[in-house]
Amino acid sequence: RGYSLLASFTYGRRVIRDKTMKMLMLMLAGLCGAAWAGQWDGCCTAGDRAKVLKAWSSVWSAENSNNRVQIAKAVFADLFAHDESAKNLFKAVGVDNVDSPEFQAHCVRVMGGLDISINLLHDKEALDAELAHLSVQHQEREGITAAYFDAIGESFQRVLPKAMTGFDADAWWSCYNVIKAGITHGLP
Repeated sequence: RGYSLLASFTYGRRVIRDKTMKMLMLMLAGLCGAAWAGQWDGCCTAGDRAKVLKAWSSVWSAENSNNRVQIAKAVFADLFAHDESAKNLFKAVGVDNVDSPEFQAHCVRVMGGLDISINLLHDKEALDAELAHLSVQHQEREGITAAYFDAIGESFQRVLPKAMTGFDADAWWSCYNVIKAGITHGLP
């Protein structure tokens, strides 16, 4: 008497009440938890995250801060070369003059958001909170759709290998897709 719910249930006419059953139920709960965690890992494995973070730090660390504006502008130049309509999203930040301080500052802010997200890839809860914040910001902007995040993702794929060492396209795309899915949640 006094058995826990996990250790006591009816099977046919017999009531099974023992430590073995409790252990089996706990193991099952653990396996379910591992399967849930693995679902996220399958999209951006620990190995992928390590590769992305190492390559990213080769261009976005404090030692390389003077290259940030050039790299960010190169990503946006590539985006606009492949999707001219994307320029319409950045009218408020001076896109007509890509050398303006306003547009350069915006480019670095976008890359800064990516930097935070990349550095949170190891912490799913914190990453989810950051991506939810970025999602709300983008939902408030008129004209932004999930398709633009595909387009800028492709620009990252074309530009970043030229700027960083150790770029792994598969790892990058796998982890970028996790970031993109969080930011685009709720976007058309």
